[in-house]
Amino acid sequence: MYQFKKDMRLCSQKAIGELFETGKGILAYPFSVRYTIAPCERGEIKVLIVSPKRYQHFSVNRNRAKRLMREAFRLNKSELENIVNVQNIKLHFSVSLISKTIPDFALTNKKMSYILSCITKQLLADNEHN
Repeated sequence: MYQFKKDMRLCSQKAIGELFETGKGILAYPFSVRYTIAPCERGEIKVLIVSPKRYQHFSVNRNRAKRLMREAFRLNKSELENIVNVQNIKLHFSVSLISKTIPDFALTNKKMSYILSCITKQLLADNEHN
């Protein structure tokens, strides 16, 4: 339940390109989020965690930021996972750090929870329209 396996990572260059071209966005400073929602046979969530060199010049800082974001996602994903599996939706999203300072885990966890709740609300709103 609280795992972040390889099959949850967004690796396909085609899918990443599509995500950044057609995806919707959320800004929850210090994170920027892009996501796409599409119907499919069974629920699927794929995540891209990004800490660009533009903001974090040292690799140890980029790796620390990505580790914090992955852990926060892993702890907060359960509600989103349930909705995606029930509605049979393919959800691809990316979370990018857009700050020159690395947030502590408490802030990262709070913002990740906010981001996932926004995406959950969007999924529920889309389901009501269909």
